[in-house]
Amino acid sequence: MADKVDLWNVARGGGGDHPVIWAKMYASRPAQPGVFLTGPQRIVPQMETRIPGARGAAAGPLAMRQLILELTEPPAPTLGNFAAGRNAELLHSLRAAAEPGVAAAGLFLWGAPGSGRSHLLRGWVAAARERGCTARYVACANLSGPGADLQQLDCVAVDDVEQLAPANQVELFNLCNALRERGAVLVASGSAPPQQLGLRPDLATRLAWGPVYRVHALSDAEKTGALQDHAAARGIRLPDEVCAFLLARVQRDMGTLLAVLDALDRSSLAAKRAITVPFLREWLQAAQGQDSGLRIED
Repeated sequence: MADKVDLWNVARGGGGDHPVIWAKMYASRPAQPGVFLTGPQRIVPQMETRIPGARGAAAGPLAMRQLILELTEPPAPTLGNFAAGRNAELLHSLRAAAEPGVAAAGLFLWGAPGSGRSHLLRGWVAAARERGCTARYVACANLSGPGADLQQLDCVAVDDVEQLAPANQVELFNLCNALRERGAVLVASGSAPPQQLGLRPDLATRLAWGPVYRVHALSDAEKTGALQDHAAARGIRLPDEVCAFLLARVQRDMGTLLAVLDALDRSSLAAKRAITVPFLREWLQAAQGQDSGLRIED
């Protein structure tokens, strides 16, 4: 069985739906000053790079002396940077519900961990704020209850409602009623449809007042398309075989896959090589030898 590289999540987004690690690649020291142009608006320093432990010998095919994965905060989730896949209708409904003055019944999103529920809720709140609405995201896993102050907002997103204790479910029931009376919008999420979450029956009924959408995780073909679109936006041609190699060996959530692709882009620029399966294989082999947070599974 092929080795799988698992980039452990230490920069987890709200609700845990999208573990993300953003990697930055560094070569240890520049050689003679200079730059090379790899495409329109893509200029990078020209560097002499060497593999660790080579005792001054020239680098191998990877042409890197030191590989460091620097963990940083991911870009903020938005509706625009969500890979839609089979969720196009859901995205359209969320955009409509973010418009000021929309008397919407609210939405409920359900799906498996990693499907993107938290990304969508945070993105919806961001979209509502951009349009001048007062909006807030609430992660029930981290709070004891929704809070009465939410009743005065225009838009409220409540994530992982099944995490609420019975007493706090009463607070959410009251919030649903208060927002509905004011014409405000509630978007909630859970791991299953409301009636299957073991909630109070009256709360489950309130959460199902509006449309209930399943958030579909991306298929391998959709992940390949999202990776290639992301690469094309950076001026990279990403072959199908490279995507297949990534999906077989790297943690498969889109946040990690895109972070690895960004890191590969920087590394390929430093090495002046295209991103191919041999280059990716060498990159992963070099990464295994670094104190980088990478974990190899047999």
